[in-house]
Amino acid sequence: MPRAAKRALFSLCLLSTPSCFNTSVDPTVGLSTPVRSPEFAPKMAQVANTPWIRGNSVRTLPNGDAFFPPMLKAVKNAKHTITFETFAFVDAPVTREFSDALAAKASDRAGLKYVISQVSAETPNDLRDLGAKVAGKVGPSAVVVLAAVFGDKVSLVANCGADAVKAGKAAGKIVTDACGKLGGKGGGKPDAAMGGGTDVSKVAEALASVA
Repeated sequence: MPRAAKRALFSLCLLSTPSCFNTSVDPTVGLSTPVRSPEFAPKMAQVANTPWIRGNSVRTLPNGDAFFPPMLKAVKNAKHTITFETFAFVDAPVTREFSDALAAKASDRAGLKYVISQVSAETPNDLRDLGAKVAGKVGPSAVVVLAAVFGDKVSLVANCGADAVKAGKAAGKIVTDACGKLGGKGGGKPDAAMGGGTDVSKVAEALASVA
């Protein structure tokens, strides 16, 4: 990918559209259509109900041994954005490598370290735990805001480190404002908050509004 040095994009559903987040993919695809077969990618497009975008290319990575190393490398080399379109990670050594890498890519704004991203998680509680872990790795200056889509709903978490709170950042206000853009509500303490909404089309807008 020519832009790998600037942006890291990963997709197990292999499709670069938001519908990947909103579609329940048939778990038997890999059985009825083997991953290494030429029919696998078209089948994924079919079950996700998303047409292929002309000019794209597909490289099938059939398992974690093939998938995780280049994914982790691209995260570490990313310059501007990191977008995950993948299934949820469970707590394991390799997942901790990814949380470390994500924390290391925090952007600096006026002395605070921001990590703002849409991710995938199995449950809202897993999303909350991931936000806390990333914030802990970033440190006292952390402002971490993560969102994940669950069916037709969005969950959003925010975590602010001690120095960020002293600087006037409040996780509760961040969540309240962002969830308002998602057609929902939320709130919490200055250091940790959680909320949600129903407008999955506004996730990017809500995250972009975080200041």
